[in-house]
Amino acid sequence: MVMIIEDLTDLGTLEAELAHNDRLASVGRLAAGIAHEIGNPVTGIASLAQNLRDEPDPDDIQHSMEDILSQTKRIAGILQTLQSFSRGKEYLVQQETFALCEVVKEAIHLLELAYKPKQIEFATTCPASIHLTASRQEISQVLVNLLKNAADASTAKDTVTLCVDSDQDTARIVIEDHGC
Repeated sequence: MVMIIEDLTDLGTLEAELAHNDRLASVGRLAAGIAHEIGNPVTGIASLAQNLRDEPDPDDIQHSMEDILSQTKRIAGILQTLQSFSRGKEYLVQQETFALCEVVKEAIHLLELAYKPKQIEFATTCPASIHLTASRQEISQVLVNLLKNAADASTAKDTVTLCVDSDQDTARIVIEDHGC
């Protein structure tokens, strides 16, 4: 008969530390993602607010205020999604039918404000007839993130191009930049 006795205390402690480190890494990645998602509309709000200081035209002031409110609602939606996730509630995507071009224009408008000093141009081709049934907020977030990445990769006076086309039930978005 052979008897082996092994003390698993150290192994258990090591496994618990590894699991804790994994959770911390996940929280860090989540926090970075949230900061990125909230940072985009905050940058747009800051740009709009700076432009409002010197804006004499009441129509432009009204439009800027509407843009600020829209971006504030976007931040509230991101935070509401995070709260639902953190409480373990099932996340319900609010789907609606909308013209894709409207969301594309909003995303480009937001980024034009942020990239004006860098002189990045945004060009788009988007047929008005393309409609999606999806979460407008999530599509907007994806477009802003992709366009922001393209603009970040570009140099001064470059053009970021967004083209949309469709084939039956499929819409395709192509974003092109001239960065490395």
